[in-house]
Amino acid sequence: MKVSDELLQDNVFNLTNYLATNFGRRIANAEEAAFVNGDGSSKPTGVTSGATAAVTADSATVLTSDELLDLYHSCDRQYRSGSSVAWLMRDSTIKEIRKLKDGDDQYLWQPGMKQGQPDMLFGKPVIASPDMPETATGAVSVVFGDFSYYTIADRGSRSLIRLNELYSANGQVGFRIHERVDGKVVLAEALQKITMA
Repeated sequence: MKVSDELLQDNVFNLTNYLATNFGRRIANAEEAAFVNGDGSSKPTGVTSGATAAVTADSATVLTSDELLDLYHSCDRQYRSGSSVAWLMRDSTIKEIRKLKDGDDQYLWQPGMKQGQPDMLFGKPVIASPDMPETATGAVSVVFGDFSYYTIADRGSRSLIRLNELYSANGQVGFRIHERVDGKVVLAEALQKITMA
């Protein structure tokens, strides 16, 4: 990012800290997108690529409670217990699932009863990610299992570099942030996914 000398001289607030915070936010968003959907080409391999295809939905746009139950039981019992077991889906998919009811007209969804307690589906926490695909034709809409088998490798620390000379002829200072990470499902059977029809 390039910033004008005038803006730096105005010094209304600490611009370097502001840039570092916003770079951090943007990197976190890019990392989440790669950890969810990355194809492994100059980015991490995402969980949607590495999870085992367990259930294919009957519909291209709607999930059923039976399909969710099939996904839950597609994971071996050893991958359905522990603190890293969760559901991963988009917020719009969560909204669809919150409307599902059992045969007694009771909602399957169990909202968290205390602040900081996650919402639950079949007794397991639900994690929302804006990077999970919508329920649409051929999309992986839900992943379930033990996320401790998704390994993230941080390669060194994040560094923010101020480039005083490179853009000085234009009256600007450059800021560059650099971080190396990777990620991959290391045991595919521990994470299962639903693919829409």
